[in-house]
Amino acid sequence: MTDDTTDAQTERETPIELMQRVTEGLSSRRGFLGTTAKVGAGGALLSAGAGTAAAGGESGDDMDSDTASVTFDDQESTGTSVTVASATLPEGGFIAIHDSSLLDGAVLESVIGVSEYYEAGTVEDVDVSLFNEAVRGADFDMEMLEEDDTLIAMPHKDTNSNEKYDFVRTNGNQDGPYTKDGEAVVDDGMVTVVDEEMMDDDVSDIDILNFALTLEHLEAAYYNEFLDEYSESDVERSDVAAIFADDGSRYGTYQKIQTVRDHEEAHVETLTQTIEDLGGTPVEPAEYEFPYETIEEFAALSATIEAVGVSAYAGAAPLIENDDLIPPALSIHSVEARHTSYFNVLNTSDPFPNAFDPARTMEEVLEIASQFIVSDD
Repeated sequence: MTDDTTDAQTERETPIELMQRVTEGLSSRRGFLGTTAKVGAGGALLSAGAGTAAAGGESGDDMDSDTASVTFDDQESTGTSVTVASATLPEGGFIAIHDSSLLDGAVLESVIGVSEYYEAGTVEDVDVSLFNEAVRGADFDMEMLEEDDTLIAMPHKDTNSNEKYDFVRTNGNQDGPYTKDGEAVVDDGMVTVVDEEMMDDDVSDIDILNFALTLEHLEAAYYNEFLDEYSESDVERSDVAAIFADDGSRYGTYQKIQTVRDHEEAHVETLTQTIEDLGGTPVEPAEYEFPYETIEEFAALSATIEAVGVSAYAGAAPLIENDDLIPPALSIHSVEARHTSYFNVLNTSDPFPNAFDPARTMEEVLEIASQFIVSDD
């Protein structure tokens, strides 16, 4: 009995041994990282198998958790921190960041950052500082990430219950990673190092106004195309207008769409003049193609386009440096929100579904808008 117990304990792997075992196999797949579609949270793109902390003599299987997860997206960084999109820590703990040397078996040396301690649950948008004293026991010879690298996010337990990350300090004997089916729960992302001035806050006010003008050109063209193609009677006889019980609302639908168009044209005129007054060159309208074939499809697409406009102003307005430009930007934002509500009604959807509207970055908005742009020559 004693001999069997001793043999079983000898066969158990420590967190370090398990991670080293799997990373040996990963090293041959280094080219795969960063070029292949990312596995979702908790996936096995980096199947760095892990065990448990030595405390209590638990086995790797005892650390398994079906609910632990992490999502780490490709991103830009100034090299001093990264953002983990989300992580679920069923028993609380930390999120460690490894550099790609983990694939060469550098289990401890690859840890370049760790989050603060979190209680059990799910956390989102976690900023993790790199190369700082939070990684207890590490001896960094650099202060920031100096070149692009594939980094790996890995949730860890707090096995010694001191709310401090001791994995490196204890040579992997404490605070081992969460695992699933005997493999560490991880996600990787390509981190592109950029100069601080290249981040969003370097965008000029004229850039932001031209961004808004790009959207307003698109919206004005969109409504003009519809009004040229469909008559007032076409709209009044449509299922879209038929949702109104009273004749005044039903037979005023076409005029409401005209009003929306007039608003967008007024926005174009105002933004163009403002850009010129600031010494900038206003962007020109492009050629567009809008994917709708019926009035009902138009109404649905209108709600989507207007909602994108609302999120665009919400995301861009905080970047404006000239305080005099903020009130007119917010006044356009509120009008776009009213447009969204009206088209939600036409689609029999909730006109005000959320207490807070989401904000989108300029890059996110332009990616959505680009699907309607055929040519910007």
